Amino acid sequence: MTLFFIIIALGFSWYFIVRYFGQSVFLSSLEMIAISWVLGIAVFAGLASILMIIFTTATAGIFTFFITICFGFFSIIKLKKLKQKFWIYSSDSLKKTAIGLTLSFFISVFLILLIANSLKQNNDGSVSLAKGAAVDTPYHLFQVTRIGMTQKWDFEEPNFSGEFIRYPYFINLISGILYKAGASLAFSFHFPAFILAISGIYLLLIFFRSLGFGNALTFLSVFGTLFGSGLGYISYFAVDSISPLPIRLAAYPMQDISYPGMIPGFLVVQRPFLLGFPLFLIFALLFIRGIKLESRPSLFGAGLTAGLLPLSHSHSFLTAIFVSTPAIIYLFFFRKEIFFDSIRYFGFVFSFLAIPQLAALLLLPKFVLDSAVSLRLGWMSYPGDIGGINLPHEEASKFIPWLRLMWTNFGFQLFLPAALMVFAQKNFSNKVFILLFLSALSLWTIPNIAQFQVWDFDTNKFFAYAIMFSLAAIGVMINSIPNHYKKTAIIALALLVILSIPSALIASFNIVKYQNRGRVTMFSEDERTVIKWFTHNTSENIAILSSSSLVAKETVQNPIAVGSGRKATAGFLTWLYTHGIDFEERSAGIKVFFDDPSRGQELFDTKNQKFIPADYLVIDDILREKYPELEKKMAESGFKKIFEKGGLAVYDLAHQ
Repeated sequence: MTLFFIIIALGFSWYFIVRYFGQSVFLSSLEMIAISWVLGIAVFAGLASILMIIFTTATAGIFTFFITICFGFFSIIKLKKLKQKFWIYSSDSLKKTAIGLTLSFFISVFLILLIANSLKQNNDGSVSLAKGAAVDTPYHLFQVTRIGMTQKWDFEEPNFSGEFIRYPYFINLISGILYKAGASLAFSFHFPAFILAISGIYLLLIFFRSLGFGNALTFLSVFGTLFGSGLGYISYFAVDSISPLPIRLAAYPMQDISYPGMIPGFLVVQRPFLLGFPLFLIFALLFIRGIKLESRPSLFGAGLTAGLLPLSHSHSFLTAIFVSTPAIIYLFFFRKEIFFDSIRYFGFVFSFLAIPQLAALLLLPKFVLDSAVSLRLGWMSYPGDIGGINLPHEEASKFIPWLRLMWTNFGFQLFLPAALMVFAQKNFSNKVFILLFLSALSLWTIPNIAQFQVWDFDTNKFFAYAIMFSLAAIGVMINSIPNHYKKTAIIALALLVILSIPSALIASFNIVKYQNRGRVTMFSEDERTVIKWFTHNTSENIAILSSSSLVAKETVQNPIAVGSGRKATAGFLTWLYTHGIDFEERSAGIKVFFDDPSRGQELFDTKNQKFIPADYLVIDDILREKYPELEKKMAESGFKKIFEKGGLAVYDLAHQ
């Protein structure tokens, strides 16, 4: 009950802070409610992170709470002094508002169902993971338990002891603080995601409404953005029981599907996107308003919001750069009266907030792979990459297969940028259209020129924003044409959207329909017993070596490390690779130890320059299958088994 009142108090405080400080920027209280939860969560995480450098996690959370409440009371007092209303009604008609809220409600409920399906807490205390979430969800859960179960979080990567966390962690920090405050694991994990999902859907609708869209254009744009996907549904209907998965492991001439759509793709299981998406929408809303209305407060708000993105969601942060940079260049050449304001009120604020976060992400990590940023022509154009292009033979030209891959992944949505290129010139007198056009063009182009992560698959989030801005620009174009052509244009857009959304819709409904198939269970009774032993008998900063350090299909995250909030020596290795962490040397040392445990004293000695941080070893059936003689060799090498439950054995590596 206390936690409930704390959350309500924060919600009211965030609303009144936005109501007072954003009164010249935001247009209605409904808009402010959605914005206040998103900004509140991001600012709370940012301020708590700063305080956690000095204070314990709990103390930092308490200080941040009281600072927020104080600002909330200050805002209420100022609003009363200025005789400002606490609630601002929308200028939209009641019918238009009701339609928007209804649309947002049904999409939000559907999205929440998909998110909730990713992790369920069973009655026996175990946790059940959906098949499609069995990789992403345990990693995020590990961050949540690590933050929530330690007295003072050390900002280390839970998956790789000794390395600075290189992943946008703001949403998981909020979940971790909720967990520390006494909330259940499922509530802590899901509550921020649910709130952000609702806010994100409503802000997407507000974004399109702000461009002057009526009900039809708004409906089509929202559905096209969220469910726009490729041509997987053709295979689904052509061959019974073949579902349009993100990766189909196709063979030439077929191409893999690496863009699954926002829903059911990265908006469901990739938690930072749930925070980054609504944050980006607030930035885009304010940035466009600022330039359109020449509003300095709007530009300042856009800079503040964009500055919260680096540790909220990397792809949304980069997208903000890809959107604002061409816009500012355009202003320099054609709108100098706004250019200087955009630099002063947007650029400086954005840089001031973003640079310290980027410095931490770039300078603090110790185990860094060579730069993942590289130039190449064509997204997913490296044969052999998971989800990459399929060639008829090794020496074959990539161009035609790449065109097929783009057509398979985006289908009829490719007509959006094509239409913009053909008809854009007629709308260049419209300042808002130019901003949307440049944003769409850069977001279709840049991911096909530059690769930003080791695995090119992860670049797909940029295309979600490309589709959003393309639909926005097309909608502005449609609104500018004579009425007798407008209906035809809307029908054409409706046909395009209808042909673009079946793959994502089918995959989404299949998740609900087959939600109990292939689920993965974590925290069995034996695992919970071992977890309890670790929480009561070990330091919070010890590192656990386990089967998660192996490159094997069955090893994702070790439930003992995740459940106890302790660090992992190494694992899940695929996550380390995609995050740009160089684990090769440590992985080689671990293999040496598994082959010959007598080398443990040398490998685990902190005086050794290349030592492996490992305090305990958890042996499970996966390790036994890979190394049948491991337990025998451990005993012969002097390592003691200090706890055992079921098929899990714990060895002390600190004393040999």
